[in-house]
Amino acid sequence: MEIDRKLQNKILQELKELEHFRQPMDINYMTTNFIGQEGFRDPTRQHVLNNMFYLGEHGLITIHPPNHCDDDYSFSITAEGVDFISDDGGLTAILGVVTVRLHADTIRDLVASKINESDAPEEEKSWMRKALATMNEEGYRTLSKNLMEYAWENKAIAWQGLKVIIAQSTGG
Repeated sequence: MEIDRKLQNKILQELKELEHFRQPMDINYMTTNFIGQEGFRDPTRQHVLNNMFYLGEHGLITIHPPNHCDDDYSFSITAEGVDFISDDGGLTAILGVVTVRLHADTIRDLVASKINESDAPEEEKSWMRKALATMNEEGYRTLSKNLMEYAWENKAIAWQGLKVIIAQSTGG
């Protein structure tokens, strides 16, 4: 399946317009409305359907199964879908929990830069860089967790560092 962000945005916008009337959009209307339009990667019925089901899998639209044997699927936008296309992120941005994820390579690069900046003897720094390079993703998770625990066990040091970081990131 080819993901078509432009088409997905158009689908969400179209469903949002109908949402004022709380009316699910019929699959035939949706696919006919977008098939053959310029600007979409593959303006075929299957391409439109694939992207609609993709949006449904991510909770941005609701897929309503047929009620009767002669009905077809219909679609409506969810609150998450409205928030997703809102300029400000909607209520999700206001009420949501912020999750910060650091990938293993980001953790590795951060720790490596601190090793390089340290005043430790070069032999020790070299050993630490080699050990760091051999770690797998689970090792980086453990390293991150242990570094956080160490920081909170040494609150005075962590507090000073936190003040510096906050001051730097807020310009104060």
